[in-house]
Amino acid sequence: MGCVFSHKASSKFNTVRVVHLNGYVEDFFDPITVKDITGKPSKHVICSSAHLLSFGTQPLGPEAELVPGRVYFLLPNSVFMSDSSPVDLAALATRLT
Repeated sequence: MGCVFSHKASSKFNTVRVVHLNGYVEDFFDPITVKDITGKPSKHVICSSAHLLSFGTQPLGPEAELVPGRVYFLLPNSVFMSDSSPVDLAALATRLT
């Protein structure tokens, strides 16, 4: 397991890409799980854009293995504990991509 820091966007990648709330991007080599990134106890969650755009979905569980070639978002727990509407989460997903 390793970590590479990315500073420019590319159209193809074979790593697990994690975008932070402030726009910072990290690329990780697989296999990697949610808890490998968030730590324990976690104050953050990992979700995909589908999670942000679907009403009523929960973030990925700590044991979930992240898939290379996909983009995930590292967000504070409070995003899913608040009264955020689907529109708010969609706007967040758009801002981060």
